[in-house]
Amino acid sequence: PQGTLWGVPIVVKECMAVAGMPYTSGVLARAGIRGGENGVEEADCVEAVRAAGMIIIGVTNTSEACMWMESSNPIFGCSNNPYDLRRTPGGSSGGAGAAVASRMVPLAVTSDVGGSTRIPSLYNGLFGHKPTGGSISNEGCIPACGDSHIQRYCQLGPTARHAEDLWPLLCTLAKPASVEGWGNPGSVKLKGMRVYVCEQPFTMLGLRSAHTPALVNAQKHIVNALGELGCEVVVLSRQDLPKHLVTGAGAFEIWSAMMDGATPEAFHDTINPAIDGHKAGGHGLVSELIRSFVGAPRSHSMPAAALALLEKGVALAPKHNAALIAKGALVQRQLEELIGPRAVMICPSLPNPAPRHAEPLLRVLDSGQTSIFNAMELPVTAVPVPFLTTSRDSSCAGLPLGVQVVASRGQDHRTVAVAMALEAAGAAASPSPLYLG
Repeated sequence: PQGTLWGVPIVVKECMAVAGMPYTSGVLARAGIRGGENGVEEADCVEAVRAAGMIIIGVTNTSEACMWMESSNPIFGCSNNPYDLRRTPGGSSGGAGAAVASRMVPLAVTSDVGGSTRIPSLYNGLFGHKPTGGSISNEGCIPACGDSHIQRYCQLGPTARHAEDLWPLLCTLAKPASVEGWGNPGSVKLKGMRVYVCEQPFTMLGLRSAHTPALVNAQKHIVNALGELGCEVVVLSRQDLPKHLVTGAGAFEIWSAMMDGATPEAFHDTINPAIDGHKAGGHGLVSELIRSFVGAPRSHSMPAAALALLEKGVALAPKHNAALIAKGALVQRQLEELIGPRAVMICPSLPNPAPRHAEPLLRVLDSGQTSIFNAMELPVTAVPVPFLTTSRDSSCAGLPLGVQVVASRGQDHRTVAVAMALEAAGAAASPSPLYLG
C-alpha cells in the first residue's frame, strides 16, 4: 500500500550513494564517482526512501568529507544561504538545508556527526532531527563508519520545513528495532511535562562567540510557549549541569576525543583515499594550508587540511584523550539522570545565526554546543522560531533563529512531539526566504 511519503520529492546529501548521481562527499580524489557504478551499491537510507515511494530529485552539497560547519569543497564549490547569499547555509548538510529552505523540496536526508543536521536547520530556519545513537544505518555513506562506535555518533536523519514531516521520514530511515523501541509523538502529553532550560551555551564565554540577543529572545519565546502549553519549566544554572560539560571548552574537547577514539580511519586517509588501488597524490597538509591562505590551487579545503593536521596532534596525547573519554562517559550518565525518561531540555543551538562565509574558522569551539550530543548519543530536534531578527539586531537582521530540544536516549518521539506542539501553537515555524524585502 502507498504510505504517507509516496510521491514526495526529496534530496539526499551527496555523501550517500544514490544510483547514477555523484558520490564524492566533496573529496577531490573521488571526483567522477557515482552511486550504483563499479560495485558501489546504494546506501541503506536511499533504499529505504525509494521503498517508501519518495522521488529523489538530486544530491546536495557538503563540506569536504562532511567535517565542517560550511558546505564548501574542491569539487562543487560553496553553497550559499537563501536568506543572504553572503552567508553560509551551514555544514556539513548545508546544501540540503538551502534546498529545503528555498522550497526546492519539502524534505531531505541529512547526516549529523557534530551538528551537521542541526546547524543547517538553525541557519536556514528548518526542523531537523539527530536520532538516538545507532538508530539508523550509515551503510553506503562517506566517511565510512563500518562496525566502529562512530556509527553511533554519526546519525542520518530528516530535515524538513514542517515538524509533522519529521516522524514519518525518521521511521522510514530507522532500523525496525529502533522504531519498535520508540513511542509515538501523538502519545506524548505536554501538560505537566518537565522542561529543563539551559539559557547559555555550554562553552565558557571567552572561548566561544557571544550569545546573540536575538537568539536569547528566540529561546525565551519557545520556553514561554511551552509554559503556556502546560509544561513545568525549570531553568538550570551552570552549577546544575555536569561540571565537565561547562568547564572551559569541555563540550568540544570531549566530542573531539571520543570521535578520535572511535573513528575507524584517519581523516587524512578519508580525504586522500586509494582509488582503484592507487593512493591520491597532492600536496602535504602544511603546504595545503599555505596554499589556502595565498589562494593557490590546492586539493583540499582549508578546514579539511587543518582538521587532518589537528588529528595528528591529538594522537600525540593519548592519556589526555583517555581522560576526556572518561569524562564523556560521566557527562552522558549525568545528563540522562538530569533529564530522565519523561522530560526534555531546551538549549541554544549555537551562539549566533548564520555567519558570513569563512567566519566559522573563527568560531570552531562554538560547535561544541551541537557536537556534544553526538558523543552523548542523545536525540535532538532542531526547532526554528518564526520571527526573523530585526534591524535592532543589525548584525544578523533577516536571519532565521532556533533552539535545540534534547531528550534521553530512545526518547526521539518526545523531542519530535515538542516540535510538533510548538508548530501547532504557532510558536515554531520555518520562515520563507522568498518573502524577504
